[in-house]
Amino acid sequence: MMRILNLIVFGPVMIGTGVALAGVAFVPGASARVFVFVLGVAFIAGGTWATARLRRVAVHLCDDTLRYSGFLSSWTAPRAGITAVLDDAFVEWRDDHGAEHRRQIWLLTRARE
Repeated sequence: MMRILNLIVFGPVMIGTGVALAGVAFVPGASARVFVFVLGVAFIAGGTWATARLRRVAVHLCDDTLRYSGFLSSWTAPRAGITAVLDDAFVEWRDDHGAEHRRQIWLLTRARE
């Protein structure tokens, strides 16, 4: 449900904000026109990227792996190597070479008490 709300609200709001900011650059007498226009274009690009990327953000638990696909980074942990899943959304595991890893799954949040 939350992903659908983010898809409907977050990206389009950023795009709309960018259009409004970029539009201010064309108002007669406006100061800092280039800055406002560049800021508006950055908002439009960020909103477009967030809307396109949101469909791919997920946690996948398969028979042999846990795969996290996030906005900025993605990683995979062998399911058999997972040693702990903490309540602050961290996952700890050991890889095939015995090295310990700890990553946060940003989609998980602490339970309300």
